[in-house]
Amino acid sequence: MYHTIYTTLNYYAEGKVMGNVQKDINNICNFLALRHLKTLSKKSLQDVFGISKVDVLVVFGNDLPSVAEDGCRAYEIGICDYILMSGGVGHSTETLKNKVKKINKYKDCNFGETEGEIYAEIAKTVFEIPKDKILIENNSTNCSENGQFAIQLLQEQKIPHKTIMLMQDPTMQYRSYMSMNQFIPISSTLISYAPFIPRVDENIEYMNKEKRLWTKERFLELLMGEIWRLRDDENGYGPNGKNYIGHVNIPNHVEKSYENIKRVYGKYSNRCN
Repeated sequence: MYHTIYTTLNYYAEGKVMGNVQKDINNICNFLALRHLKTLSKKSLQDVFGISKVDVLVVFGNDLPSVAEDGCRAYEIGICDYILMSGGVGHSTETLKNKVKKINKYKDCNFGETEGEIYAEIAKTVFEIPKDKILIENNSTNCSENGQFAIQLLQEQKIPHKTIMLMQDPTMQYRSYMSMNQFIPISSTLISYAPFIPRVDENIEYMNKEKRLWTKERFLELLMGEIWRLRDDENGYGPNGKNYIGHVNIPNHVEKSYENIKRVYGKYSNRCN
């Protein structure tokens, strides 16, 4: 599989298919990794939203341990009063479990079975965040339930949530934001901040400092799958399709990048669950 992907990437990069694969992939990544702030800082929050911190940072579980760590670092710099780790058992859970078992700094962690529990254990044991500042939602199995159940938990525990920040796997950040935004109270504000923005070089290797990212096959599945999900047509997740999320305007340059990549990687567009 890796050989097939590598060969195809070279074919694309050599100009035998129109477009520039590096630019197209990075265009899509930049769009999907939705950020309402230029930087994760109190100053940026103050400049854009007039606040120095949010009530709650909600982190959706996925198969990247680095996302949990980025959420914990946000707590450490005072971005939030509480951190809520949301995720039950889903399609990414086994991959996440396998990854954390191989990371030496997690050797003292006592991981549970759900993504929310695994992320919370990293927060408690590795980052030493006080237990009373960590909330766990461990029943959700998809992005829609992540947001819905997270809000229900905040309401049940009477945790203030007038301002909420969301972090997720950056390839799913935009869709997760659109999904969760449907469930927050009218008086609340939801701020999207992707923990990092994936970048690839001319050899289609990751340029990010984060370790243990997706396999290239998984990465392509995510990129290709998210664009058609965000579309507001009969096949997408918008009001004119499955009606899972609100309307999303996909910029022309993103659509063009998607079409360029689809010429080679079309088989990946429907494989991301």
